[in-house]
Amino acid sequence: MATLPITEINSLEQLNQLFEDWLQKEYHKFRHEGIQTTPMERYFDDIKKTTIKRVTEEELDLAFYVTIQRTVKNDSTISLKNVSYECPHRFIGKKIEIRYPADKPHLLTIYQEDKPVVQVKPVDPVQNANIPAWRIKFSKEQENSDD
Repeated sequence: MATLPITEINSLEQLNQLFEDWLQKEYHKFRHEGIQTTPMERYFDDIKKTTIKRVTEEELDLAFYVTIQRTVKNDSTISLKNVSYECPHRFIGKKIEIRYPADKPHLLTIYQEDKPVVQVKPVDPVQNANIPAWRIKFSKEQENSDD
C-alpha cells in the first residue's frame, strides 16, 4: 500500500478510510513479533478459547450501580434529585447506603453489609395527604373535655 503524505489528506473521512485500508490490508495480515502471529490469527485463536457469557439486565445493572449515603429524616424519608422516597421507620435518624442503576435512578435500594435490604419508593403526595391526622392534645383540660 502506498503511503500518502499528511499534507495530501484533506478530510477526516479520507484519513479514516486510509486507516481502515491499512488496518484491513496490512496490520491484521502480517506477523507481529510481540504476539508471534498475525493479529487476525491471534483474535480467532482467542475467540475459540473464550466462552462468551450473556449477562442479564439485572447483572448489568449491578455492574453499574451508583452508591450514595443518606441520613433518613424524622418523617422516614430521604431525598435524591429533589424527589422524596419513603424508608422503613426503623431507619429514622440513621445513615444508610442507597444503590441504584445508573440508567434507572428511580430504582433505589437500601443496602446493609453489602446486601440489599429493601427497595424504596417515591412518596405519593396524594396518598400521603389522605392519611388521617392524629388528634393533638395540648393540655389536660382538653384531654378531659374530649371524653
